[in-house]
Parts: sequence; C-alpha cells; structure tokens
Amino acid sequence: MEHLLDLKDHVCPNVMIYVRRALQMSELRGQSVQIKTIEASAPRDVRVFLGMCPELGFTIGDVTQHNSAEGTYWLINLTSAPPA
Repeated sequence: MEHLLDLKDHVCPNVMIYVRRALQMSELRGQSVQIKTIEASAPRDVRVFLGMCPELGFTIGDVTQHNSAEGTYWLINLTSAPPA
C-alpha cells in the first residue's frame, strides 16, 4: 500500500518535522510513501535524513518536479523493506 504525505504549502523547517514524524511511525514500516511538497530543498533534506537514520529502513526512489496551475511541487517516492 502506498501512503501520500501531502505537505501542501508547508516550507522549511516544518517540512522535515512532518517527514521525520511520519517516517518514524511504525505503521509505515514496510510501506511505500510518497511525499508531495512545494519545498525545493526537501529532496536533498530527505536524502540526508534517511542517510542519518538507516534504522528506519526507507530508501529514496524517484524524485520528480511537477509544474501546475497552482505552482511547482515535488514528488518524492520512498520504499521500505517489510519489517523482519
């Protein structure tokens, strides 16, 4: 199952606060997570966070930038191995 974490119009530092809290939830372990954000630094910050917290078990996949009538946003796809 894939979960969408839509951060709407939040910017730093709130983006990473929400990402950290969500990824630390045990219910998301073993699940795919897609992060939608307008924060341009989020892909870099999520990579750094996951590198610092390998015990969470998430890996970053595709990162895509999208332009719409509302503005630019990024989709960050994360995968997680099922818990042992």
